[in-house]
Amino acid sequence: MKRIFALLVLFVLSNTLLMGQVTDGYIHFEVKFDDEGLSDQEKAMLPTEAEMWFSGEQMLMRMPSAMGMETKVLTKGDEMYILMDVFGNKMAIKSGKEEMKKSAKKEKSYKVKTVTGETKTIAGYECLKAIMTAEDGEEMVVWFSKSLKVKSDWYYNMEGIDGFPLEFSTSSNGMKFKMIASEVKTTKPDQQLFVLPSDFKVMTQAEMQKMFGGMK
Repeated sequence: MKRIFALLVLFVLSNTLLMGQVTDGYIHFEVKFDDEGLSDQEKAMLPTEAEMWFSGEQMLMRMPSAMGMETKVLTKGDEMYILMDVFGNKMAIKSGKEEMKKSAKKEKSYKVKTVTGETKTIAGYECLKAIMTAEDGEEMVVWFSKSLKVKSDWYYNMEGIDGFPLEFSTSSNGMKFKMIASEVKTTKPDQQLFVLPSDFKVMTQAEMQKMFGGMK
């Protein structure tokens, strides 16, 4: 349980920082994990999709999973809340922009090695293929669209990408996963989506870790 919880938090953090600030809209991702070595219970807790809504500097990301768990990320300007509903226990872990960047720097970073001439259409957008490498030589393939722009200082681990990644494979906490966009909308979402729910208890990351510290 503890391993899966840590993975979900890193997964949420990675994609929140990746998205950054874009125009109003919605993106649906399919999420595929390399679940070799996991128990059936752990596999059931992994998300199979992710939804993102955007409006100016506000963003909401939702990742449902089985067994009564749901994880959301809400960003409003320089603040971020990780919202977790675990069997009816509703918690909101609050972080600031600088704290998010420090956490992100602990993850592996990639730089563009080459942008090939290959293209393909993902969710209606033409994408270019980029080969990226980390300091240890590990490669990552990213398909990105120049039609979707982000704020560059939020691109914490994909240096040199001139657009928004609509498909990529990476790893977090020792587990590989792939995200593939299946739908993109550019309509303005309901602003109520970006309101912090009143029934969630706001706590620090340290308090959250203490709460889950005994889980294996």
